[in-house]
Amino acid sequence: RPVFGPLGYWFMPRYEVGLTVVPVGSSGGLLDPVTRGFQVVNEFVSGVFLIDDKRVMIPLAQAQDMLRLVPSTILDDDDEDSGFVDPARVTMVLARAVDGVPPDALRDRIATAYNAFREELLLDPTVHPSVVPPPIGAGLQVQTWRQQQRQFIDPVEKERELMRVLFSIIYLVCAGLVLSIFWAIVYEKTRDIGILRSVGASRLGISAIFLRYGAIIGAVGAVIGLGLAYLVVRNINGIHQAIGEPAPVWSWVGAFALAAGAVGMLVWRSFSGFLLPVVLWAIAAVACVGLGIGLLLHRGTLIWDPSVYYFSEIPNHLDPVTAVTTMLGAVVFSVLGAFVPAMKAADTDPVRALRYE
Repeated sequence: RPVFGPLGYWFMPRYEVGLTVVPVGSSGGLLDPVTRGFQVVNEFVSGVFLIDDKRVMIPLAQAQDMLRLVPSTILDDDDEDSGFVDPARVTMVLARAVDGVPPDALRDRIATAYNAFREELLLDPTVHPSVVPPPIGAGLQVQTWRQQQRQFIDPVEKERELMRVLFSIIYLVCAGLVLSIFWAIVYEKTRDIGILRSVGASRLGISAIFLRYGAIIGAVGAVIGLGLAYLVVRNINGIHQAIGEPAPVWSWVGAFALAAGAVGMLVWRSFSGFLLPVVLWAIAAVACVGLGIGLLLHRGTLIWDPSVYYFSEIPNHLDPVTAVTTMLGAVVFSVLGAFVPAMKAADTDPVRALRYE
C-alpha cells in the first residue's frame, strides 16, 4: 500500500464491512438496529488510540439516515402536518481553529456564535419552538478537547507532576554529590588556598572561584544532558520499537565477544601483580556476560501500551520551557552544592593553611 499523506494509507476499495447502529427515538427509547454495508476506501490514523480503536468515518448524510437524524415533518396535536420541519441533526460538532489560536479563545468564540444563532432561531416565525436547540449548559456543552478528555488527561498530568517531584529529588542528590566533591577539593587544596589568602586574596574572591567552578559544571552538564535528551526524545518511538522486538543476533554475540576479550585481559593482567586492573577487568567480564545473557533471553517488551496511555505513539515533542527550566535547575543546584565548600574555603586561616600537611 503506497503512503497517502503523513497519517494514512490508500488502498483500492476491495473490502466491504457491515456497520450496525441503534437509533434513539425522540422519547429516548431504542429503535430497531440498522445495518448497512460500506466499502473500505481509506485508512486514517489520528494517533489517539482511544479514537482509532472504536471509530470509523462514513458520509454524514448516511450516518444521519441510519440514526434517524434526517429532516422530518413536525406533526401537530392531531397528528397532522403542522407546516414546520424538524431539520437534520448531529450529536457532536468538532471545530478546529488555525494555528496559534488558543483553545479557550476558540471555545468562547463558538459559544458566542451559538448563542447568536439560537437567538435568531427564537425570533424566526418559520421555525417551530421544539426544534430550537437548548442553551449552553442545559443539555449542550461547548468544550475544548482537553476539557472533553479530562478523565484521561488528568492522570497523565498527575504523572507529570510526579516526575517533577522525582526530578526535584534528583536535583538534591546532585547537589549533595557536588557538595561532597567540592568539600574534598577544599581539603586537598587547603595549602593552595592559604597561599592565595596570604598574598591578599579576599574571602569573596576565594568563594567566587568555587562558585564559578560549580556553575561551569552545572552548565556543561545541562548542555550535555539537553543533547542526550533531545536524541532520546526524538528517537523514542524507534527505541521503543527496538525494545519490543527480540534482540538481533549480532548484539548478544558482540556482548559475549567483549566478555571473552575481558576475560583474556583479566588473565593477562593477573600476572602484573596489581590488584586494581584485575578487579576492573573482572567486573567488565561479568557485566558483558550478563548483558549477553539478557539480550539472548530478550523476546520483546511492550512498555508503552496504547490501550493504557491512549496514544498509538509516544509523544516525542520537546517542550522548550521545560527544557530551559531543567537546565537552569541543574545550574542552580550545582551552585548551591558548591556554596558550603566555597564558604569553607573562604574562611580558611592562611597561617594554619600554610602549615597544613
